[in-house]
Amino acid sequence: MLNGIIAVSPHFGIVKWLWLINGFSLSVLWPSLIRLCSESLAKRDLTRSSIAIGTTVASGTLVIYGLSALYAVFNVFKLSFYTAAAADFAVAMVWLFTYDKAVSGARQLKAQEYTEAIQSNAKAQTVEEIGNLRMIRTLVAFLCVFAVGINLIKDGLNTWVPSVLKEAYGLPASISILLTLCLPMIAICGNAFALRVHKRIPDYVSQCAGTFAITGCIVMGILWSLNSRQVAVMLGGLALSSLLVSSLNSLVTSIFPMFMRNFVNSGMMAGVINGFCYLGSTISSYGLGFIADRKGWSAVFWTLLAFCVLACVLWGVYMIIRRTSSRLQKNGLVTQ
Repeated sequence: MLNGIIAVSPHFGIVKWLWLINGFSLSVLWPSLIRLCSESLAKRDLTRSSIAIGTTVASGTLVIYGLSALYAVFNVFKLSFYTAAAADFAVAMVWLFTYDKAVSGARQLKAQEYTEAIQSNAKAQTVEEIGNLRMIRTLVAFLCVFAVGINLIKDGLNTWVPSVLKEAYGLPASISILLTLCLPMIAICGNAFALRVHKRIPDYVSQCAGTFAITGCIVMGILWSLNSRQVAVMLGGLALSSLLVSSLNSLVTSIFPMFMRNFVNSGMMAGVINGFCYLGSTISSYGLGFIADRKGWSAVFWTLLAFCVLACVLWGVYMIIRRTSSRLQKNGLVTQ
């Protein structure tokens, strides 16, 4: 409804407040979905559901970027809002007619799993691997900080890449948007990539830090491409960066809350971490734009590189805390 009103609204002052209400309404959906999945799904279905949920954001971005490019060519950009309004209504109808049957079936499977599995032993093993409850709170704190940087980079790429390609390389707006379709296309694979990496690096903070380190190296390549005006290198670096940070976004907002459902309130945890994601998105929209206006696009990518370095430093701090906590727990000085 709000998207439809925005499309016909004649004043930007009205649009910005409607967009604020629209964003607030949508922000409630993600933690609600994560909590519903955590409470309803059997353990064996968590991985598949995480992949399915994780692809939705990138898929939606891909569709709207493609349509926006098409609408821009024909100068009918307001159709983007009509398209969103129609899609929202269709999804709402599907949800209303399928919710009860889908949730009741999932909960029956979960009830069967409880009778078959020795949950207490599995839970004890997981606690031993991750540490005491105090360490879990520390883990959450670090992931919240990382969530800011993840969305600073992810939304910075999605928001500003068309402007970078247009201003730095002189490409038309429609072509810039079309080339930017590479980012959500690659990002669709982010959740599956995050799960594959997580099997090898089970510690969430270490996975984030390693991915930030690789992303930082790629950003350095992007800086070189800006100076040498190599658009192919720029696009390749942006696509790889989008894959990596999208995988981290899935890790902290869906995989972590769902897989840790025995120890945290999944919905609340997804909401808290998602709040820090929105903080990163806000900094990306306004802060990176401000830096670009004052210092140029190279300064923007130097800012992203600086956060990647900061993430590696924070990982070092986290490892010190983790080892200290583990040693104290081993000596019986810290209780669960």
